[in-house]
Amino acid sequence: IESAKQAEGAVLVSFWRRPELSTTSGTPTEWLAELSDPIELWCQCPPETAVRRFLTRRRHPGHGDEARRSDQLLEQFESLDRLGPLGVGRLIRNDSSGPMDIDGLAERILHPEAG
Repeated sequence: IESAKQAEGAVLVSFWRRPELSTTSGTPTEWLAELSDPIELWCQCPPETAVRRFLTRRRHPGHGDEARRSDQLLEQFESLDRLGPLGVGRLIRNDSSGPMDIDGLAERILHPEAG
């Protein structure tokens, strides 16, 4: 956390804790407001797409992913979607349901006045 606060620029990626859903799951978010000029990149896709992606990925067995049912995941992703962005810093919304336009996204981050 201290390294992120002192950095001149960084990309922080996490499953951020949403107190509305859990007080234990995800990375705490309270300190994000202390960052200098933060930008929140909110990547959004339909919850059904998120479920499909979740079920096809492979992580360490300690995460217990194999015990998760698709209907439970859909409910979880719909809840997250309803909550929307964290609300920390300048918001950039990104449709992540298909291929990413990395160059276009970088342009939106670096030059917000361009649109």
